[in-house]
Amino acid sequence: MDREKLNILLVNYWLGEPISEKEKTEIRIWVGESEEHRKYYEELKRAYRCLCTQ
Repeated sequence: MDREKLNILLVNYWLGEPISEKEKTEIRIWVGESEEHRKYYEELKRAYRCLCTQ
């Protein structure tokens, strides 16, 4: 999955914006593909939460 598309999907997901079931599945598959993907997901999620609490 393209990193830019992934970032947009993840932020939309965390914001509660509507994303399709297909997109949710793509995210789950991508995160599950490797430890590197899972770590990237967690790091981005932490950064997003920090920005939202400021």
